[in-house]
Amino acid sequence: MARDTPPEKIELTTEWVLRLTEAQPRLLSFLLKRLGNPDHAHEVLQEVNLVICRDANKFDEGTDFMAWAFTIARYQTMAFRKRQSRDRLVFPADLAASLDRLDSEMFTNEVCRLRETALQECLVSLMPVQRKLVIQRYAESLSVKAIAGELDKSANAVSLMLHRVREKLLTCVESKLSTEPPR
Repeated sequence: MARDTPPEKIELTTEWVLRLTEAQPRLLSFLLKRLGNPDHAHEVLQEVNLVICRDANKFDEGTDFMAWAFTIARYQTMAFRKRQSRDRLVFPADLAASLDRLDSEMFTNEVCRLRETALQECLVSLMPVQRKLVIQRYAESLSVKAIAGELDKSANAVSLMLHRVREKLLTCVESKLSTEPPR
């Protein structure tokens, strides 16, 4: 592209923004597994988001958005590793390849849908106070300290409550998935 040529204007639809927003937790998890550092994962996630938005017109509608996004994330991870190659804590490439293989086996779209459905059902089964706590912390991204202030409890008490709710949800989801009929 010539220097005086302005970049192509990108129009992102509401549907596209929602799709990208829904992909964030899975992309972050994907990056965390490969980079092992939350700061690095968030940094690369921002790069991934920029590429996804910049290349939105290259996505073939009707194909698997998450597969396309994961491919971009893989390339951005490799680029980040190359930039960070002098860092002793970079995961070796063979470990990254093993994680990619495990992801493709364990986290198909169908498996993720089943897990999401199970989690939604388990959230509904929580007591209202527990559900509100989960929503405040994870959907509204309130800090434990902020929730503690609202509930007039210590941050440690709220952390313990969250821990117990997460354990309850994990047990519930695992139970639902173990009784799920094979498809």
